[in-house]
Amino acid sequence: MGNNYVGTITKTLKFENDLPVSDGIFNEFRGEFRAEDYASGYTALKDYVKGEAFTYNVMSSFSIYGIEGQKVATIKLLNPYTPGEIR
Repeated sequence: MGNNYVGTITKTLKFENDLPVSDGIFNEFRGEFRAEDYASGYTALKDYVKGEAFTYNVMSSFSIYGIEGQKVATIKLLNPYTPGEIR
């Protein structure tokens, strides 16, 4: 599970008494992302009843969307099983 926060400042220029005045519009975006069945008691119980002692459930990537829902980037995550896999 992870949380995200993105803040943007868009510079604006307006005139007061024929003089330019710079200002900024601040926008903030907060969100949360989590793997499917994250912290699911139902899934844990179901796996236990089936005799499965361990399931590996991770997010392999997440996408960032910008203005008007356009995809900006996809961030791929590293999900190591052992410390030796960490680079």
